[in-house]
Amino acid sequence: MNTEENNIEQSREQEPAAPKFLGVIEGFINTEWMPTRGFNPDDIIRFRILTSQEIIIDLADMVDIELNDVAQAMIYLGYRTIVYEGKVGWLLERRPR
Repeated sequence: MNTEENNIEQSREQEPAAPKFLGVIEGFINTEWMPTRGFNPDDIIRFRILTSQEIIIDLADMVDIELNDVAQAMIYLGYRTIVYEGKVGWLLERRPR
């Protein structure tokens, strides 16, 4: 096996490490919310924009977490950012019950 094939094989074997605090953030966010690609600003019950700072404040009693930790976990979970009414945050859609 040549070096290039060996490198490709090694990269397939190595899975990306799960973000720090993934379980805490996943438990906090994914119980009620899920990632979404669509957004209807008139449907405030179905959609929510949550900043990384708001997530940190909500989890402050459980963990000492930083902005980068939140960003890595949210991206890993499939959430995306949005700018709406001057607020930059994570776009969440309420899970169907």
